[in-house]
Amino acid sequence: MVWRISGLFLIIVVAVSSAPVRAANQRAPAAPLPYQAGFPRSEPAAPLAFGAPLVVDLDGNGSNEILLGDGAGCVWAWNAAGTPLAGAPWKAAAACNGAAALDTPLAAGDIDGDGALEVVGGTRGSGPVAGQRGQVWAWNPDGSLVAGWPKEMAWSAKATGEPAISSVLLANLQGDDALEVAYGTTNNANAGQLGVDTAPNLYARSGAGTLLPVFPTWAGTAAINGALAAGPVGCDGYADLVAGRDHGYLHAYDGSGRALAAWPLRAFVDPAADNPQTDPYLAFPTSAPALGNLSGNGAPEIAVAGDVRQPSRGNATSNLGLLAVDASGARLPGWETPRLGGLPTAPGLPARLAPALADLDGDGGLEIIIALPDGAVRAFRADGSLLWQHDYAAGRALLASEPVVGDVSGDGKPDVLFGVYSPDGSAAGGVVGLDSRGQTLTSFPLPLPAESAALAQGVRAAPTLADLDKDGDVEIAAASIGGTLYVWDSPGAYDPALMPWPMSRHDLWRSGSFDGGPRPAVAPNPRGPFALFLPRIGGC
Repeated sequence: MVWRISGLFLIIVVAVSSAPVRAANQRAPAAPLPYQAGFPRSEPAAPLAFGAPLVVDLDGNGSNEILLGDGAGCVWAWNAAGTPLAGAPWKAAAACNGAAALDTPLAAGDIDGDGALEVVGGTRGSGPVAGQRGQVWAWNPDGSLVAGWPKEMAWSAKATGEPAISSVLLANLQGDDALEVAYGTTNNANAGQLGVDTAPNLYARSGAGTLLPVFPTWAGTAAINGALAAGPVGCDGYADLVAGRDHGYLHAYDGSGRALAAWPLRAFVDPAADNPQTDPYLAFPTSAPALGNLSGNGAPEIAVAGDVRQPSRGNATSNLGLLAVDASGARLPGWETPRLGGLPTAPGLPARLAPALADLDGDGGLEIIIALPDGAVRAFRADGSLLWQHDYAAGRALLASEPVVGDVSGDGKPDVLFGVYSPDGSAAGGVVGLDSRGQTLTSFPLPLPAESAALAQGVRAAPTLADLDKDGDVEIAAASIGGTLYVWDSPGAYDPALMPWPMSRHDLWRSGSFDGGPRPAVAPNPRGPFALFLPRIGGC
């Protein structure tokens, strides 16, 4: 059977079309964009994983700073001219020695109510025992620790893999005027028995570090390896949490850690199927849901990509996919069956299945843009039809980062940018830029000349689009696997209205929601960041 969801919101699980519909997107390369003065910077160790750049006016003085967590456990911070800030780097361990790699994108918001921004990030642990596991850290603008932090994750005796914080976001979960910190972890009980061995892996805490009621939560033996999203899936107008785990269910919880009615969602490839022992289904091991009003009815919905698993093959992944359902569990018109893509073009180091949402064709509705490891980035209309497809791998062993969307070309239309990288170093990586029709932008792809030959693997974390130096145009920031922060100057005039999804997980809170956290960060709305939806949910 298909699980049903209460409320007025839609869930989309995306399976990718195999139809070879491609834009005429191969153009002769032009001169690459110039660097922002003072960049690139090579202070960080390898950023690894998903350490996307954060551009924010950290100290409230009217000038932006750019921050990046690295693979050695340090947060680096520079001003717009590339000068390291006093006190940088901030350390997540006694030294920048790799014992606590900062795997998550940094989030920024006022979590302690002092009127200033704090910076939050999660680390990868070095071992399974207390004191070695992943932790969530919170820093004040001067680099000092926020009272009550850091907080270390739990680790099951039956767990496998590395103890890491997989995702951090900020959200108004409690219906007050404060932001809370939510995070997922890789804690699992894969070596244990389903229903017997538990592994708490979804947490929500106050800005002071206190656990919210019922948290942490877990489900079977499954870890959270992807990213969380926050939005009003329930009926109170405040943010709920949506999480995929390493099994065949998508989960949603209210701000007190209780599963929403009719959740979790089980998504079979065939909508008439209901037997997990025999019927192919979508699993969500590395999923990063995205929320937005896709149907045009005024209520947020969820777009989420997943693996197609085949019970007849020992539940091995046989494809990748994208699907859409409403709050009752019914699939959106056009999404009765998923679109299927293909398996990764290269083994190892996959990026997360993280859609971005934006109006690419100017029709007033949102499209879903997703770069999959099968070598293609695709844009889907809300009715499930394919707007365009771009082959970024072109036969090479390349994978892609989460896409971001914003006008960098100056034509008044949103562009799509994403990083490409080679897990085995066999192909040069960089940053790909496409226009709203899926055609390669002039001066793209952006190369990474500061990389050594051994580390010329590319960009695994999402780029960031921002007016870093506040000169009125758009800068493009990207962190390479090799440990270099690049910032390019683009010809596009910076217009927030043309930046629908400008950074990893959409905003400074890393909400994963088109109408979620602030751009730039502001004090939380006392009715919650999703207050604009409150008039529409009276029928819950």
